[in-house]
Amino acid sequence: MILFLDFDGVTHPEFCNYDDYFCKLPLIEEVLREYPAVDIVVSSTWRLEFENETESIAQMRKHFSFDIAHRVIGVTPDLRSPERKREPSKWLERPRDRECMAWLHQYRTPGTPWIALDDTPEWFGDNTAQVMIVNGTTGFTLEHEDEFRRRLDNA
Repeated sequence: MILFLDFDGVTHPEFCNYDDYFCKLPLIEEVLREYPAVDIVVSSTWRLEFENETESIAQMRKHFSFDIAHRVIGVTPDLRSPERKREPSKWLERPRDRECMAWLHQYRTPGTPWIALDDTPEWFGDNTAQVMIVNGTTGFTLEHEDEFRRRLDNA
């Protein structure tokens, strides 16, 4: 199973102080430890700060605990290329959904179970059963743990 994980608004509140970055990640990791078959693909825009996918994955892993970091297996592709900008505006709709689907198409067989943990519902399409939205002003909280488990169980 694949977890597409956003950072801002999920692993920490949106617009928080630097010292609070990733303050919610331990709660997410606590649940993930119960699901060792879940691999993580970072869908956060943080992935775009690096030269290439290999460097981005290595840098993203640094934010995770030692026992979870190796489960970060990828980052979603950047579909904002110049070619995409010349295409119809429909390519600009639901960008996170398109990035997740592109990653699945490239790296997994059809039907691979997945979920996304994000704070921006308009970035996704009709895959609402697989998308768990949290409030970006708080990020992931203790109150989200049971729903996260349920979604992992049902994916």
